[in-house]
Amino acid sequence: WLVTMDQCLRGHRLFCHIQLGTNIHSTTFTHFNIRWNLRLVSPIQVPLQAKQLVQRIIDSMVGKLKHVHPLGNEDTKHSRETEDGSAETSQNVQMDGDDMIEEPKSGMEFNSLEDLMSYYKQYGKKCGFGVMTKRTERGDDETVRYVTIACARGGKARNRTFNVANPRPTGKTECKAKINALKSDGKFRLTTVHNIHNHGLSPRKSRFFRCNRKVSDVVKRVLDTNDLAGI
Repeated sequence: WLVTMDQCLRGHRLFCHIQLGTNIHSTTFTHFNIRWNLRLVSPIQVPLQAKQLVQRIIDSMVGKLKHVHPLGNEDTKHSRETEDGSAETSQNVQMDGDDMIEEPKSGMEFNSLEDLMSYYKQYGKKCGFGVMTKRTERGDDETVRYVTIACARGGKARNRTFNVANPRPTGKTECKAKINALKSDGKFRLTTVHNIHNHGLSPRKSRFFRCNRKVSDVVKRVLDTNDLAGI
């Protein structure tokens, strides 16, 4: 006799194996730090005892999970359907402890282009989307006077392959999320803000986005030292 129950609850996979041999023995196992003892007397009692045991385990798991927060911060999304039926997602700003990033709004000012880029990259990292510089305009002094920073999934993919039957996959969805900033009196002021995305957002994967894949100064020094040492 072999009775197997495969139960998935919040990512926890539970396998309960109850086996009867020629000689009947007490079965003992531990789950969630709870020790369970089961004595199987006859094959007839297996279904009933298995059902009761599994129910007790599930009840104990649910009781413990009531006091456990979900892993990580779940995405906070507000979706609506567009005219073509696609889903648009507006992302609230995420928080880690006391660290909070304000959602971009028209009229916000930044002292430099670097500050603006750093802010929007951090905002995108919190919310779960990559960013890119979509457009820049320079003045007579060759300094940037106007910039558009957009979601990295905006625009259309450029198919550089000649294999039309098997095109390369792309992450572009023509997302319209972006911010426009104009330099005035030495500061960059947000003139246009679109915070609506037409795709899902993934805060847990933010560190893998191209705009966030940077080597820190500490790691660079270690790599340089190892290179000089021939390691």
